[in-house]
Amino acid sequence: MTSAPPASTWSFRRWVVTAAGIAVAQILLICLLGQRVQPSQPPRPLFHLNWLEQAGKILALRPDFDDPALFALPTEEGFSGAGWMRLPDLEHKFHEWVEPVNWLGFRPFDVQRELDEYLRAHRQAGIAIAEKPPPVVAKVGEPADLELLAQGSYFSLDEELAARGLTEGITNLPVWKHPDTIAATVVTVAVNAEGRVLSAVPVSESGLPAADKWAVDAARALQFKALPKVGAGAGLTTGQVAFHWRTEPPPQSPELDGGAPKNSLNQP
Repeated sequence: MTSAPPASTWSFRRWVVTAAGIAVAQILLICLLGQRVQPSQPPRPLFHLNWLEQAGKILALRPDFDDPALFALPTEEGFSGAGWMRLPDLEHKFHEWVEPVNWLGFRPFDVQRELDEYLRAHRQAGIAIAEKPPPVVAKVGEPADLELLAQGSYFSLDEELAARGLTEGITNLPVWKHPDTIAATVVTVAVNAEGRVLSAVPVSESGLPAADKWAVDAARALQFKALPKVGAGAGLTTGQVAFHWRTEPPPQSPELDGGAPKNSLNQP
């Protein structure tokens, strides 16, 4: 009778090592297969400053180089790119418009009505001849007196100049040699506060150049009374001086016709 071979069994130590190896293998597989790729962070922007040798001169030429407004320009990459630099294209739809035919009707009564309304709005009431006021005759000084004119030529002042009063007048006005009477010579004068005549301008001529020139010179020689002291620029008086001429028929000699006056101006 033969004996059976003894059964082979693992020892306790072998079981422990085998179990520990299996556990370590599982942990390694879990770590290797369960690892996830972590997202990488974007790199921080770096600024590289390049110093130029001519930077000092450039800054001296541009004193406003440090103005921040020079660098805040709109760009597509900036904060204003979406609003200012990316505008949609404008689409223009062309539409050709044709004016329809619209004939205007001729209405002659409307034309007449417009004319009647205009005439009615601008019509003025007529004045009868009997209702018209008499014409106003311009007067310079006193009217010509036949008695004074018979004695010789004389001059007269208007109201404004007569109110100033004369300190030195004109005497011995000339009597002109002329076959007919001549009109009076009227001269407008401007008198300052001291009484001196600043200007003398003829406004009405007699028709005899020698008489008109004599009247202008005589008007400049007039001396009026001075006014009381007033403000600067005040005291200027303007008025008219009228010279009424007496004429005498010239002698029969033709060379004396329209010649020199009988008397002359006496100036101080």
